[in-house]
Amino acid sequence: MFVSVVADVSVTPPPKVPKPVPPPKVPTSVPRPVPRPVPIPVPMPVPPPKVPTSVPRPVPRPVPIPVPMPVPPPK
Repeated sequence: MFVSVVADVSVTPPPKVPKPVPPPKVPTSVPRPVPRPVPIPVPMPVPPPKVPTSVPRPVPRPVPIPVPMPVPPPK
């Protein structure tokens, strides 16, 4: 034996929920300013003082050793 289910037609549909107001659109044509990174100043290394290669270094001259003069034999 089948039980006939009668739909209750007296059920009122739920009230319509108003749609939420969408937030105002931000114009995409205006780009946001990107903050530029602040450059960190890198100290330049101090180069060593250049020795001029065109000027030759003075060669120390040998000190002459005084040779004693031979004493002539007495006449």
